Amino acid sequence: MSQRPDSRMRSGDAFTVGVARVDVTPPLTIPHLAHVPRHGFFKGVHDRLYAKAVVVGDGERRAALVTVDSIGIARRVAGTERDFIAEVRQCASEQCGIAPENVMLCATHAHSTPDLAGFRSLAPYPGAAGWLDALRDQLASVIAMADRATAPARLKVGRGTVAGLGAGRRILGRDGRLYHWRDRPPDDQIADWGISDDEVLVLSFERPDGAPAAVLFHFMCHPTTVQVQPLVSADFPGVAAAMIEEVTGCEEALFFQSACGATVPVRLTTDFDDVDRYGHM
Repeated sequence: MSQRPDSRMRSGDAFTVGVARVDVTPPLTIPHLAHVPRHGFFKGVHDRLYAKAVVVGDGERRAALVTVDSIGIARRVAGTERDFIAEVRQCASEQCGIAPENVMLCATHAHSTPDLAGFRSLAPYPGAAGWLDALRDQLASVIAMADRATAPARLKVGRGTVAGLGAGRRILGRDGRLYHWRDRPPDDQIADWGISDDEVLVLSFERPDGAPAAVLFHFMCHPTTVQVQPLVSADFPGVAAAMIEEVTGCEEALFFQSACGATVPVRLTTDFDDVDRYGHM
């Protein structure tokens, strides 16, 4: 992967960086997004879900980024009278002093995860309120843990491409109709293949001795490989993060979803072999 300097970023050892993770795998009483009526229940866990935090300081300010193996994180997921994201930010600020406005929560958008995106209320489900309160505390705590682990680091930026993973699921035919990827017309009858982006952006924070601290990587594709099936899974972002951690020895690898829109995995399977294939790509 080529590396390009970015003049907007500080160079050398101008940063402090700390990372941490917590396991946020839900109990099986918490529903996931399914087909109509849109909620279903898992029957087991294929792979664990995590929330990972990185806290970055530049000597003047600190900012926290948290990525969660989740389909989304809705402000009103704990009730219309509450703001879940504001509660996490405030709890984190009370624990470590990072300003609430400097805390960003991100979802990997993996679909084989609890419905935290607010498609339907979790309120009717036994234990959901208590679990959401515990999740709030976990997300705040992982920020505080990362903050306590900060140490000097330098930043490197790289870009690469991953062709053949994502494809647009809304394809415009020459007849003016929109087609799904799986039902598309012959190539010579396609006017527009839709939007997809094969670029991977990587931010790598390294310690002064060269040891990798945190790898942040960013890609555009719905992690829907194994959606609407009975096992909890972080889908391909979880595989990719685990592989990066193993290969580089970094303290944590964090996946950040792009504006994935109508971009989906190209093979359109519900196969865990494809989860591994996409993650390694």
